[in-house]
Parts: sequence; C-alpha cells; structure tokens
Amino acid sequence: MHCFPADRLLQGFPADCISRRNDNMLLVAPAGYGKSETIKYVIVPALNKKHGNKGVWNCATTGLAAQAVGGATIHSQAGVKRGKGLPHLVIESLGKQPDRWGRWLAVNAIVIEECSMMSDGFLTLLDQVAKAAKQNDRPFGGVQIILVGDLAQLAPVPDYHRNPDTTSNIKHIKKPVGYLFESDAFKKGCFHCLRLKHCWRYDEKGELGQFLSSLRLAHKLSPDLKQGLQDLVTKTQVPLKDAVVLCTTRERARAWSVSMLKSIPHPDKVFFGVDTRSAIKKVNTVADENADEVVADMQTAQSAADPGHAWYLDEDNKVRSLFSSIAAPPVVRLRVGAKVLCTMAIDKKVPVGSTGLVVSFRNPDEAVSDALLTRFETGYGVTKAQINEDWPSVCSDNAWPYVEFTTATGQEFRLCMPTLFTIEDNLDEVICSRTQLPIILGYALTVHRAQGMTLDSVVFHMGGMFAFGQLYTALSRVRNFMNLRVTGNISGTLKLANKVVTAFEQACVWHTIDNSPGQLDFAKVGLEPEDDSEP
Repeated sequence: MHCFPADRLLQGFPADCISRRNDNMLLVAPAGYGKSETIKYVIVPALNKKHGNKGVWNCATTGLAAQAVGGATIHSQAGVKRGKGLPHLVIESLGKQPDRWGRWLAVNAIVIEECSMMSDGFLTLLDQVAKAAKQNDRPFGGVQIILVGDLAQLAPVPDYHRNPDTTSNIKHIKKPVGYLFESDAFKKGCFHCLRLKHCWRYDEKGELGQFLSSLRLAHKLSPDLKQGLQDLVTKTQVPLKDAVVLCTTRERARAWSVSMLKSIPHPDKVFFGVDTRSAIKKVNTVADENADEVVADMQTAQSAADPGHAWYLDEDNKVRSLFSSIAAPPVVRLRVGAKVLCTMAIDKKVPVGSTGLVVSFRNPDEAVSDALLTRFETGYGVTKAQINEDWPSVCSDNAWPYVEFTTATGQEFRLCMPTLFTIEDNLDEVICSRTQLPIILGYALTVHRAQGMTLDSVVFHMGGMFAFGQLYTALSRVRNFMNLRVTGNISGTLKLANKVVTAFEQACVWHTIDNSPGQLDFAKVGLEPEDDSEP
C-alpha cells in the first residue's frame, strides 16, 4: 500500500501531511494512545487553518466519541441518518435540503473518529454523495478523508435488510457488514496508513500494556492470555461501589442498574414506551415490562399475535424482535437520586452519553411545555399530534424527570421528556419506532457505549459476549491491572479479534508518528508557510 516517505512523515507531521497535502489517511492506534486528542489538538486545527471551520467536518461514528473530539456524529453532519439507504435515493433526498446539501458543497476535509465501527457500505455511501455534491469523479469527490480509530475494537453493527422471501412472515433479515477497508471506496482512495507510537493511558511495557498488546489481534486464548484473564477474575479486588460496571449487552446493563436502583429509599416512577411498527398499530408496553422478548423459533414468531412487533433473523437463525435494537428500553424505571445516562442528545450542551442525577419529577407549566413541544417537533421528528396521543401513554400524570447533568461546560438542568427512537432498513425506511424518555439508568454501561472512555476502575461482566473486539475494548478502559476486575467463565471459545482485521494490519505498510511528550508540538501545528510544491 502506497505511503509517503517515513523520514518526511516523521519530520513534517502533521503540518506537511495535513496543511499542505490533500492525502487520504487512515490513522490507527490501540486503545489509550491519544487518538481523540490528536484529532482535537493536532489534525483539526491544522485543517481549520487551511480550509476554515466550515470547510472541515470534525466527526465520529458515535455520540460519545463525537463529544470527546468536540464534533458531531458523521451521520448527522452528513445528513444521512444512520448511513442507510441506496446512494441515489440519499443524494436525491439531500438535494432537496439546502442546508445539508450546502454543507456538502462547502466541505473540503472530513475527519472521522472511531472508524472501526464504520461499515464498508457507509464509506461507499460517503464516497458517492461527495462525488455527486462536488461533481467530481475523484475518490470522495476530491474531499480529503482522515479516518482515525482502532480496528481491533468494536466492529461495524449489522444492518437490517428486506427479506428476499416475500412469502415469509419475517420481513427483515439481520445481515453482517464488512469493515471499511474492505470497500472499493477505501481501496481506490489511496489511503496512507499511519499509527501512533506512545500510549498515554497505561504503560505499554507494564503488566496491563503487555497483556493488551497480546490480546489485541489474538484469535484465540493462548495459555498466557488465559492465565492473565484468570488473574483478573481471582486476584484483583475492585469494590463494586467504586467501579463502573461494563456489560456485553443492554439487557445485562439494564438488569444491573435496576438492582442498584433498589438501594435508593424513594418510590419508583415508571415510564412505558409506545411502540409502532411502520403504520400498522401502536403498542403500549404496560402489559409487558419484558417487551424485549426472544422468540425461539420461526413457528412461534409466525403465530405471534402482536402486530406491533417486527421480526428479524439473527446469525443463529433465531427470530427476535427488532425493538430490542432500539437504544431506548420499553420500560424506564427511575427514582429521585437515580443516576441516569443520555441515550439521545437533549440539546447541544447535553449530548449523547451525558450522565446526571434525577433531582425531581416535574409537571411542566404551559410556557415550558410549549417551548418543549416546538423543540421536539422541529428537532426530533415528533409531531404535536404524536405528542398529544403518545405522551400520556408514556406517563399519565405528565410529570417528567428533572435531571442535573454533568457536562463538559458544567452542570446543566433539563426536564427530560419523550422523544422518538427509530430503526430503519437498508432502504432507509422506518421499520419500527418507540416513543420513550431519552435517558436510562446509568449504573452500568455496555462495552459499546464505553468505547473511547478512560475509566478509573472497571468491573467487566464477561457473560454474553457476541462481537469481535468486545473483550479487548472492555479491558483497555483502565490505567493499570489492579483497577480491573473480570467476572464470568473463561472459555476457549471467546470471540476475540476478527481474522480479517489481523490480515489487513499485517499486510499494510505502516509509518509511525511519534506522539511522545514533546514530540508533537501542538502549538505550532500548521504554522509553517504554505508550500504548494511537491515534496
């Protein structure tokens, strides 16, 4: 794979690579190597100096990662929702939205953090939209693409596709997707492969660093890795009250949070989601607090009488409810004093991933209510008709949680009212939706939600691992071995690294950026005189 000379790369990065050149780049580094800081303090300032703020998109694939780099999610910035839909239909839709199409016309460089979770199809979609907007057949329409992440962490999330068997009651099939580097857009984009040298979170040569280095691209547990995991189960003692609990699935994290909620000496207040499958029927989950049900086989699903559920086939050909994939649970149970986590941005100051405490439950006065109705109608795709019809079903007394959030700008108080969560298929049409509060209990996090975080201490419940990179991502959140504890059974069949990631990293020609203290002078990034001559 073509890369520019290592000596010039090391001497000139990032001024030479970014301020003067328009090369596409893939910057990969393990967890804790300062990727977000490199974006925020090195890459984006250099690009802003060259193109201006409107010419640069500072993005990430997840809300938490976007918050860390001070940007937006690539889906919202690009106006492509969750990156689904046929390219020509997405382009046609964007062309009818002057604000979003105008952003595409103005952009010259796009930086995307946590790129491991970007699928091959989404990168292809960005390529097609950029070419159409710029009316340029060069890769990505000539827009510079800088992808940053750790390919050994969490993989792209599978998409829902229409079932080709139109006679089946199963309308959608959950299909795996490829990594971004498997796409033609990446192969034709001439991406230069870079990596960082210095780890800021933990000592690379210490016990934790050596363990994670061995685990990162491993396909199966070696005796040393198995012993290291066993030590985390038996030897480390991390008090649960001081640790962040990480779980493999939302259901497990939810169960742990509910158990913690019971220790608060206040009564419960329960909020029930209102579910809709396309335009068929609304279903209130009052009667079924375990609405994320699993149906064991096709026959059971076909005989299910509930028309409010949409179904898909998982990798084991089991039939499951699509509603289990929605970020908002069917039932949210809260108490005054409960710790909560934001699952959808309340506003710019309270983004996805913000944590807070429930102060009280308040019935909004008319002025506040009108303002909230207008904001939700314009910002979240919720109409006043839906609000009037669905919100009383979520909470009959119209008393909503008033939450004190801890954010990057300080404490923010918000009245949290229901919004609309949706699941779309590969044609970008809504399959199902749920009206529910944009907050959940925050005592435990999923590994997916914790990616990118540095945590003081972690207890990882290992049961139910289902995705490549989950174990490595969970264990790499802390600074040392003694602040990490693992529970669960250690088996030889644990899902570790994906072989295609290992093969890609081994095949690439990598050039290392020395990001050790004092090596990257952040203050001088991009300040050298412009030089249009070829290096």
